[in-house]
Amino acid sequence: MEMVDYLKSKNVRVITVDSKKAISDLGSAKILNVVLLGAAIESGILDLTKDDIKEAIKEKVNPKFYDLNNQAIEYIKLN
Repeated sequence: MEMVDYLKSKNVRVITVDSKKAISDLGSAKILNVVLLGAAIESGILDLTKDDIKEAIKEKVNPKFYDLNNQAIEYIKLN
């Protein structure tokens, strides 16, 4: 956490993701990339919305994985 503390001291916006907890909570390591995408969207760094991604998931991902992907997109909630 030294690096995170250093960056915060320089007024850099830092978002951390506890990947082990996310994998445990969601039940799959394969979904971590979607969790990170959700974090990037939540931060405002991407010019996308969660609804944009959810629509793309609906169109491109096997329907049996739709709910898991939606949970991953919503996993990170920034205050």
